[in-house]
Amino acid sequence: MIPREPEIRTQPPEHFVQFYRSDIDVIERVARRAAAALRNGSASVIVATPEHRARIEARLASLGVDLDSARASGRHVAFDAVETLARFMVNGIPDETMFNDAVGNIVARAATGGADRRVSVFGEMVAVLCASDNAPAAVRLERMWNELAARFSFSLFCAYPLELFARDLDGDVLLAVCAEHDLSIPAENTW
Repeated sequence: MIPREPEIRTQPPEHFVQFYRSDIDVIERVARRAAAALRNGSASVIVATPEHRARIEARLASLGVDLDSARASGRHVAFDAVETLARFMVNGIPDETMFNDAVGNIVARAATGGADRRVSVFGEMVAVLCASDNAPAAVRLERMWNELAARFSFSLFCAYPLELFARDLDGDVLLAVCAEHDLSIPAENTW
């Protein structure tokens, strides 16, 4: 049996993580998921590195998504992961109030743009934190996303390059990251 891509649900919000070896695979999964959301009248939020944002949006265009129309209606928004982090990080720690103001407002605005008020989110801020050796902040941010899900209905797809967990001591971080998600998808899995 081939696992299916998780569906966007209204309640409870879904929060899942994909560990990946190849950027190509995660770009494809994110683009297909965002395209499906936009075709279904939902909204899409991408918070990623500049390179990944550009590649995701190029793939969305190649899948026939009218990005100009989706942007104009507020149904598709994309943000830089590092710049978005800067809006709520204080001394290397995510501030919950600032996170809710910055990211909560992004999700709330996207929800008003979609016909069905559902939002598909892809985020790499946690991977950016881990890549800069700030795994505790990444785990805290994952928890803050879970708390935000109590206020807004969204499906959140997080992605981490598997190489971030290559050291023996990274096992505890990997387990902590997985514990904050409804579903953890190993790098070998294709869905």
